[in-house]
Amino acid sequence: MAGVQDCHKLPDDLPLAFAEIGQGFSAVEKSLALFVFGSSVNGDFWDYSDIDLFFILDGDSEDYLECTMLKHGRFNVHVQSFTRVSFLKKIDGLVGRPFHTALSSGRFLFCHDQTLEKRVAEVCSISEPDRSLRALEAYSAALYHLYHARKHFHFKREFDARDSFCQALNYYCRALIFRNGRLPRRDPVNQAQQMKVLNEDKILQSDASRESLEFLHQFINRQTPDFALCLVTHLRQQSGPRTEEQLENDFPQIELHPDPLLSVLETHGLVTHIEQPFAINSHPLFKEQFWQAG
Repeated sequence: MAGVQDCHKLPDDLPLAFAEIGQGFSAVEKSLALFVFGSSVNGDFWDYSDIDLFFILDGDSEDYLECTMLKHGRFNVHVQSFTRVSFLKKIDGLVGRPFHTALSSGRFLFCHDQTLEKRVAEVCSISEPDRSLRALEAYSAALYHLYHARKHFHFKREFDARDSFCQALNYYCRALIFRNGRLPRRDPVNQAQQMKVLNEDKILQSDASRESLEFLHQFINRQTPDFALCLVTHLRQQSGPRTEEQLENDFPQIELHPDPLLSVLETHGLVTHIEQPFAINSHPLFKEQFWQAG
């Protein structure tokens, strides 16, 4: 794992929830940690020789990972697994402390799949929404700073941090809607309907849309507020949701590319359904900014 550099210090403007959750966890202060979410474990890809601590969000992956460790001759690896049943109870510790410590120490490997985002969606939409939102905010904050420090870390794929961050904020916005009482909570009879609505992206209440978009503007795009404001203002001024072709005409410099951020706008009724949402990272106002890779 040559080339790992010391990470820059975390900014002082981290959300309070992140600061509270991220205290301690000395076990990984000087270790290289690999956080495995769901089925992303790939025993033939990773060089496990430097990795001392693993966090797994999916009990199905634990046996496979332990076999992989034996294959690589590692018998002293700490494996911490969070199953579906224990996820809600463990989310605070899982989300905050490991990311905080890894970012502070500057030694971090990261891989993921959709498992974490799906389970966050389930937790935030059905159970203990306020507590889950605090943990999700911490997760989002960690990914935000992780992406800015991506040159200091080894990624399985360059887009991992960006995609995870967008997905986390996507579900954060949805969770805001549930927290604000747009759909009933804590009622087992309504849970199936809640998930159906969540999955079909039909949460279009105006108040929640406005709050979520303000959050997107202030948090996701704090590095590029001009374009974020430009985009949101432009969409709100239209008589109805914009199609993919219309948005191409509105912003000629924008390329078509899958981008979860546009899914958030779509969720709140500002953009109609499009198979491949356009990418905002090619817009002139985004040059050398948050979404620009490299």
